[in-house]
Amino acid sequence: APYKQTEWYDWMGLPPKDAWIWAWYRKTGSYDTLPTWRQVKVPTLLVYGERDALVPVGESLSQIEAELDASGAPYAAMIAPRAEHNLTVHPAPGEPFFWWRQAPGVIDLVVDWVKATAG
Repeated sequence: APYKQTEWYDWMGLPPKDAWIWAWYRKTGSYDTLPTWRQVKVPTLLVYGERDALVPVGESLSQIEAELDASGAPYAAMIAPRAEHNLTVHPAPGEPFFWWRQAPGVIDLVVDWVKATAG
């Protein structure tokens, strides 16, 4: 393939064709999580990053909430402002530079939610 000769190809660090990761990914990469969410019966906290580029937040939230509603599990949802998929905050294009960091308040929110739910 012609892309293998480009400068960026080696930078990608792709595993060889016979690496275990490819077989694993074929089994898990297309896993539909929604039926699993319907089986959840315990209190659940959903935490999303507002700027998640990997998972459309509104769509994901509405689908998971529908499954949790069907299961009867109590849940709460939170969207971390300016946060990415991994709940870190990065400067957006046009914003002043800063080193990316954990979304403020997320850990405290999770701890407080666990205390309130378990207590």
